[in-house]
Amino acid sequence: MLAGLRRSGFEAAPLPTRGPGDAEGLARDAAAGGAETIFALGGDGTLRECAAGILGSNATLGFLPTGTMNVMALELGVRGRAVEVARAYAHAREIRLGVGLADGIPFLMQASTGIDAFLISSLRPNEKKWLGQVSAVPAIVRTLAKYHFPSFKVESETGIHSATLAVASNIARYGGRFELTPQARSDGTSLELFLFSGRGRGAAIKFGLSLLLGRLSKLRGASFERIRAATITAGPDVPFQIDGDVLRHAPGRRLEISLAAETLRMLVPAS
Repeated sequence: MLAGLRRSGFEAAPLPTRGPGDAEGLARDAAAGGAETIFALGGDGTLRECAAGILGSNATLGFLPTGTMNVMALELGVRGRAVEVARAYAHAREIRLGVGLADGIPFLMQASTGIDAFLISSLRPNEKKWLGQVSAVPAIVRTLAKYHFPSFKVESETGIHSATLAVASNIARYGGRFELTPQARSDGTSLELFLFSGRGRGAAIKFGLSLLLGRLSKLRGASFERIRAATITAGPDVPFQIDGDVLRHAPGRRLEISLAAETLRMLVPAS
């Protein structure tokens, strides 16, 4: 990996993490120390942490995807194994990416409340490590068996809504190659809010099939709107997630969604 980056013209040095949350501090320190580009080696969660660390600095962020889903790699057109991607950075371009905030915590993909966050919390580390994307299958079974689809309140520019699933999206893709919010544009001007009010296993299955088939706009109980801010108020049994990680910081069970004032400088292979 390092050899590929060095061949691409970068004076690269490793900064290993010891656990969740480490990447943000390491990236922040590297940017403050004058590093021009920080490469996130890992999955979408590692990328999000690095983005949170350098947001507002002059550093750029690159992605060397080795995670389970690598949704941002698909969105950015970063294809291939991390070793191949490292070599591809020999020809790169800089883009500006809008960043969402969930209670002030940056996210690049989505912040959501409801069944998908419960599913993420049901993923067991060993399943994710050994089964990859297939790990979602047993988690989906457990989710359908245990989740009770509580409703909650969402306040946005268009009014007050009741929902069982709310997803504030910065990008189109969701959970892999599927498109939840095709109109989402990560330019820092808005987020796309998807709301679903269906309840029960039947409604959840219909949502899943509609997502797979690209027919969410036809799904009863589903709606879309462009927002700059929203507030989600939910009970203690409703989970939150950002970019594939459970979000435990939600004091008072209110989640404030907004846009960061700064955009993120990202480096992507020109191809």
